[in-house]
Amino acid sequence: MSIMNKSISVIILTLLTMLFIQACSDDDNEEIYPPLITDLVCAEISNSGQISRIILDGGETYMVSQNIMSSKRDTTLRCRCIYTLEQDDITIYSIEHIFSAKPQEHDSSVIDPVRFICAWKSANYLNLSIDIMTSGSETHTFGFRADSITTENDIKKGYFSLLHKQPENDFMSYFDTKYISMPLHDYTDCDSIIFTLNTFNGIKVLKYANN
Repeated sequence: MSIMNKSISVIILTLLTMLFIQACSDDDNEEIYPPLITDLVCAEISNSGQISRIILDGGETYMVSQNIMSSKRDTTLRCRCIYTLEQDDITIYSIEHIFSAKPQEHDSSVIDPVRFICAWKSANYLNLSIDIMTSGSETHTFGFRADSITTENDIKKGYFSLLHKQPENDFMSYFDTKYISMPLHDYTDCDSIIFTLNTFNGIKVLKYANN
């Protein structure tokens, strides 16, 4: 290799080393932001309609300093929330009210099919993510039905169903994801929860321990 080629190689290597050091230095100086969290929460609404407090399903409570208004007053709503936590401070980036209602007995509402995505139990809620077929022009209605409570060998089981009504004029154009949440506060004495929903692939049964 000629002296000139060696010199060019050394210059290139030196420049690459400087760029690498600069990149590492820039990374060290970057501000680290807390991760975004997406979860179902309870939002307390004040008399003025402002969201005053967020309650996580684990029991943690955070006061909201942002001026976020709701159309409801003096109530607590189940919501899907995107937020960050930094020590005792919560910053909300998105929050939307989702369907949540106590199960009703002897409800004969129509059970139109949905597409099941996932379900999980958190604290005193059974949460579901489902898809509905819609054109976006009509509002679908939901409900939870308490089918029965059974006790066998000292094991108490609660049976529930998802109710879903698709409007007749709503054509099946595309899937729209919905989050819904069934309160279980009145069923804490049940050892297990059995939940049934009608899907496009048939009846699906979910079973959860209710510890």
